[in-house]
Amino acid sequence: MTIISLLLIVLIIIVINNYPVVLTTTISSLSLFFNNLFPSLFLLLVLFKLLLNKQTYSLIKHICPLLSYSVYLYTLTGIIMGFAGNTLLLNDAYNKKQISNEELEYITNRVCLPSATFIIFSIGTALSSYRLSTYLFIIQVLIILLFVTINPPLHHASFDNDFKIKDINKAFISSGNGLFMLFCYVTTLSCISAILTLPLSDNAALTVLCFSEFASSTLKIAAIPSSLLSRLIIISAILGFGSISTHIQIKVLADYSYHYQDFLKYRIIQCLLSILLSTLLIFFL
Repeated sequence: MTIISLLLIVLIIIVINNYPVVLTTTISSLSLFFNNLFPSLFLLLVLFKLLLNKQTYSLIKHICPLLSYSVYLYTLTGIIMGFAGNTLLLNDAYNKKQISNEELEYITNRVCLPSATFIIFSIGTALSSYRLSTYLFIIQVLIILLFVTINPPLHHASFDNDFKIKDINKAFISSGNGLFMLFCYVTTLSCISAILTLPLSDNAALTVLCFSEFASSTLKIAAIPSSLLSRLIIISAILGFGSISTHIQIKVLADYSYHYQDFLKYRIIQCLLSILLSTLLIFFL
């Protein structure tokens, strides 16, 4: 029997032994996914999949020539869609040979944040202030724009597919499949985190959650009764670094390869800059 088989058997025993925790966490993940993540991603992902075609691209490059470059086009989609949706769009471009490996790695390493709607509306609701959540979103956008101005590989995007009605069904199916995989990883990692933090105090468990899962941790931090400064700094740091869940999701969702060491370096820099800018934000509010 292999080590992996033994680990799986141990994991099954642990899950059965902690079934109430697994059930509660799974229900919580379902609620989080369908109330916050799915609404902010599904329709936008479908629309972007339909929009990224030959006709639309011809229009885009005349209206905004900067977006004719793959780096800037997928930077924009990444800022709007967030890391998960953008990874699925990059998969499409990679599988259709519309983008180079250099561009894929450049974008993946530098453009990483949750979707605009999650940051502004979900976190804004938890903070009871859309103004503050918009500031948090702007901080992440400014950092990403800084990243993508450093030696970008400027190659024009390539779209040779014309829009067809049957593309709508393909967009629904591929978007649904991609987001279902996202839900599976979020739920699995949330259950593992919940089981591992059972012996810990509430504060220690929340600390582990901040490192392991960005969505539920940012919403919990936003709602706790502590100083505004500390909440904004912690949320901003989580948005900048992502989380272990974020890093794993990108790695498993991406059909292409990239150097994780470089990805991690940018997340650490983004986290530190997020802390600095959110601290400065407090003094100007």
